[in-house]
Amino acid sequence: MRAIDALTQLRHTPYAVEAQRLIQTKLSDPDPYVRIFALRHLNAMNPQLGAQEAERLLFDPNEEVRSEASLILKYDKGVQP
Repeated sequence: MRAIDALTQLRHTPYAVEAQRLIQTKLSDPDPYVRIFALRHLNAMNPQLGAQEAERLLFDPNEEVRSEASLILKYDKGVQP
């Protein structure tokens, strides 16, 4: 959780764009847990971009990734899971 808090603060720095780009590269990692971790962090830094990527990951072959993407979209729309 501390990492997400740190990334939330990072979004207000000049390094935010580069950090987001690096995190986005991990959204296509073969390891589903890396994709989940990257999605959570991207969403913490930029909720709009996180929601866009979550929509794409709703079609991921891994059920856990799809579930995480669904949760992010539910939170994005203000619906509690």
